[in-house]
Amino acid sequence: MKIVNPWYNIPQNEPFVLPEDEKAIFNHNEKWKGKNYEIMLDVMPVPFSGDVFNSEIVILMSNPKYDKGTKAKEDKHYKEKLMSVFKHECKHFPFFGLDPNIQVGKGYWEPKLKQLLPFYKDWEGVSKIVSVIQYDPYSSKEFRHIKNLPSRDYTMHLVKKALERKAIIIVARSKKLWLELVDNLVDNFITLNVARNATISKGNCPKLFEILNNPDRVKG
Repeated sequence: MKIVNPWYNIPQNEPFVLPEDEKAIFNHNEKWKGKNYEIMLDVMPVPFSGDVFNSEIVILMSNPKYDKGTKAKEDKHYKEKLMSVFKHECKHFPFFGLDPNIQVGKGYWEPKLKQLLPFYKDWEGVSKIVSVIQYDPYSSKEFRHIKNLPSRDYTMHLVKKALERKAIIIVARSKKLWLELVDNLVDNFITLNVARNATISKGNCPKLFEILNNPDRVKG
């Protein structure tokens, strides 16, 4: 069965939700309305960032954390960038959180990925070899997974493709959910020493740096 990328169809105005996800989001928010687990639809969802079909390192997260300041940063340039990432067409800073011209996400990811710079020369180099995939693409103040989310089928497809090409997969958050979603992920991932801290460092992710320092490794 052919897997269709649903993110071509994300609305460009709020509420930012895929038509096929509306029912699951409604059911979730009916239960958690006014709570930290409520899904906030005034900001763009981010199901993934980076060149997810080619990146050497894939980081699996829970969902984007809601920041009320994000909406003001979501200008036309940002939305165009996001759509080029969603369509797998972005060649310049595909991991947009490291793009100097994009404000959304930059302050979060630069400190967490800075120890990769010696291996990949500069931030643009890092942005081409690192991608992030979110278990839930929609933002909330605190994570509580959305049940029966149709767009998650494409998320599963992206992780399986990463496994096929033998990418380095780091399960940074929600390990139990990821293992339930992707059967063959078992024994094919590495974890962080401190799960709540997504910093990719020698101290927090030593296995990755063992791999990167291996003189016989073939770069992705």
